[in-house]
Amino acid sequence: MKRYFIDFEANGAPLQEIISVGIVSEDKEFSVYTLVRPSHPLDKYIQKITHLTDEEFAGAPSPHAVFSFLYNALKRDIGSDFIWDKCEFYVYGDGDVRFIQETMKMITDPEIYGFLAGLALNIKDFSRDTTRYFQTPRSLLYSVNYFRKDDIAEEKHHAFYDALLLLELYQNLPKKGTIGATINQIVSIDPKTNKKVIYKDIKKAAKTLAKDMSNTVKLENVQKKIKNAIINQSRYCKLRWERYAG
Repeated sequence: MKRYFIDFEANGAPLQEIISVGIVSEDKEFSVYTLVRPSHPLDKYIQKITHLTDEEFAGAPSPHAVFSFLYNALKRDIGSDFIWDKCEFYVYGDGDVRFIQETMKMITDPEIYGFLAGLALNIKDFSRDTTRYFQTPRSLLYSVNYFRKDDIAEEKHHAFYDALLLLELYQNLPKKGTIGATINQIVSIDPKTNKKVIYKDIKKAAKTLAKDMSNTVKLENVQKKIKNAIINQSRYCKLRWERYAG
């Protein structure tokens, strides 16, 4: 199964059509970045955050040309005309589906319209995974920087840059059901609740974790670290435990 990570930048109201596309594969052997010529002048706010101007779109390809190229490039990369059962597409946030739907209004070619419709139906919103992990919604930038030790990422509103950040986050976020993800959910418990109730839950979870680790870590050490993490809710404690558990 091939995985692709996508980001779109879009124009402002009234028509939030796509104005740039960034996509990169999990192995980074496939990548595309292009501007997309909008049907309306750029919204001033969009110009401000993307640092793009109307002049830069004078020679940009049309939505039809961009998505026709992208569809055919994906088919070549996957090696099949039937792409939906052979790959996964990831975005961050629910805005991208809306951007695709707005752009579809500009498409008259049935094949390209069908490709965009399929993309809108099949893309996976990875922000749901980070919400489960942090127990609250977090931005792409916050989530990426949470796992970085240095070289903090900056907000650029650039489609290809954000697609690369999304790939980085996908690779760094502990997957659902792994030890790292389980630990983060445990230490997110409110320390103001009854400690005895918490400790019973933690003791039971610690036994499961020790078993998952194939007994490479002593049960009492697992319990001690989790209990200390709950008592001390500092970010350092959480990060220290995640590195230990991972």
